[in-house]
Amino acid sequence: MVFSSRLDYVIYAGAIYGVPTGNGGITLYGDPSTPGSQDYYILYQDPAPDGYTDNIWNLNYEYTHFLDARYDTKGTWAEMETEPNIWWIEGISGYISYSYRGIADTDAITDAAQHTYPLSTLWQTTYANSGDDRVFPWGYLAVRYMLEQHPADVQQIMTYFRNGDYTGAYDYYTGTIGTRYDADFNTWLNALAGTGSLPSCTAPDSRAMGQNCSRGGQAATAGNLDYLYIWLPAGTTTLTVTTSGGTGQASLYYDSDTWATPTTYTASSTNPGTAQHLTVSNTTAGYRYLSLYAVTDFSAVTVSAQY
Repeated sequence: MVFSSRLDYVIYAGAIYGVPTGNGGITLYGDPSTPGSQDYYILYQDPAPDGYTDNIWNLNYEYTHFLDARYDTKGTWAEMETEPNIWWIEGISGYISYSYRGIADTDAITDAAQHTYPLSTLWQTTYANSGDDRVFPWGYLAVRYMLEQHPADVQQIMTYFRNGDYTGAYDYYTGTIGTRYDADFNTWLNALAGTGSLPSCTAPDSRAMGQNCSRGGQAATAGNLDYLYIWLPAGTTTLTVTTSGGTGQASLYYDSDTWATPTTYTASSTNPGTAQHLTVSNTTAGYRYLSLYAVTDFSAVTVSAQY
């Protein structure tokens, strides 16, 4: 069901379906063990040009909920909530939604600089003990960190989730992992927020990025490109590139085969200003290409690469 406006959603969705409407739409989970049972969405259209499919607010987000419920989390919604796992349920939808559309979760990046929660605290997130900020932007940050930095742990957690063993999953991320990644999560937040801590890239070619390093002082005049590249070794699964700081407006472009430009690219981040980020999947070793396009003159921008 898609209502024609946010106002219609607020007025009618609660009365017709008995759902809360202080949200951006909702997914109602069925019972996979019951023949004919299915999940369905209650959403609304929003005319703002925000990149959502057919202007349906949260469609990508809610569809990820559906996929997660079908392939990653076994059982009913009540069974999913037997242990605190909202960091995953909301975080994976945010991560996939933003990554799929190639845009930055600016709320999460802003929050990253505040260091409000250790990762081990986010393991305890529930709807009852948390507000929207902890549930959504911080859920996104927890999932993004784990997927990019500790994919093997995510696979282990998924093994529990896919068998409906939510206590086993909870024991793994609160016990086996526990506080072990808190310090590294804190460092990763700094890099994501552009607050420093990644060392400078050391390759003599000023265009060359490297593993978990940054280059500062990037600049270009309006209409021109600042080119960069990086070599990814075999076994690298994801590459994350962020830009921050400085002045002006710089869009970030990526191409896996040739120099990236505003007309030749396979991924991009084109937010206003200089705060850009993108994460891409990688399957083979080789050079990858980046560029900063000067929408206006920009200077003193820092580019960071992590894999």
